[in-house]
Amino acid sequence: MAVTEDRQDGTLQPAFALWSAATVLGGAILLPTARGASWTTVATAGLAVVVALVLAWWGRRRTGAGPVTALLAVAGLWAALAGWLGTVLLDRVPVVAVAAATVCAAGIVTLTGRLLGVGRPLATALLVLAMVAAAVAAWTALGSDVRQPLRVVPLAIVLGIGLLPRLALGAGGLAEASFRLRAAAQAIPPEQVDRSLHVAGEHLVGGLAGLGAGAGVCGVVLIGTGDHRDVALALGVALLLWLRSRLFARTRQVLPLRAAAAAIVLAGAVRVLLLGEEWALPAGLGAVLVLTIAFGSRSRRTGRSRLLRVAEILVAAATVVVVVAATGLADLADPLAKP
Repeated sequence: MAVTEDRQDGTLQPAFALWSAATVLGGAILLPTARGASWTTVATAGLAVVVALVLAWWGRRRTGAGPVTALLAVAGLWAALAGWLGTVLLDRVPVVAVAAATVCAAGIVTLTGRLLGVGRPLATALLVLAMVAAAVAAWTALGSDVRQPLRVVPLAIVLGIGLLPRLALGAGGLAEASFRLRAAAQAIPPEQVDRSLHVAGEHLVGGLAGLGAGAGVCGVVLIGTGDHRDVALALGVALLLWLRSRLFARTRQVLPLRAAAAAIVLAGAVRVLLLGEEWALPAGLGAVLVLTIAFGSRSRRTGRSRLLRVAEILVAAATVVVVVAATGLADLADPLAKP
């Protein structure tokens, strides 16, 4: 009964039509003509954004949140392409183009998702990712090497993950409800508390996804373009992401951080394999075994949890030292260093 309750004789379900439209619109971005650097292509990307948003608005009252969120994601993808191409046509550096793409995607998805009441985790993730990209672009625009912010930003992300649950509760309105309860002794309906917790959970998942994606991209770029210090820094960030994921219990909260850590480790394994050393393949296979067991394990014993906390502190301290060495701060702090 559940399969056919929203189906009418001789008509397609709105959900199927919307999923099909999202698939077609998303796949069209892979066409070479859709990615050519011209103002006509930018206008076409803007038209694709409008089409996706119109379909999302049409389907909001006819189906669930899944296909509507997919259309929002497609609209954000086309908006990112338009921002990228527009920045490239203005002869800006690639890192600024990346920031413009993420800002455009975040703006479209956030504004439309708020009006339609869907896609809150996606909007939060894109907003966080846009802030990370904008920080890297602003730092680079000041004349710095692009790898300098890529070395500092991931560490700041990892160290700031612990503050995210409190910020999510504030964004969800639970902090305001708690203040009203303590200050004015006002009764808070259980429905409001449940909704605040639900909204806070969505913001938390989106924030973790955005922070994980930002740290993961920075780590992968450092491994692909940096020296041995950058590789050590990226692997330290990956290990810290895995250790910090222990703060969260639900799969959708843990998954973004561990996926980012796995992406960094995979990039490091690819770089090692490309070196062609005889020990590279056996070491890579052993690393896959160890990382799979480590990333998939859940520790409940108190002694092991304490050991992991100590390990997290030690890894964080070592990573800070590597950042200081990689960014050149150690040379600036040396009074004997020559200008």
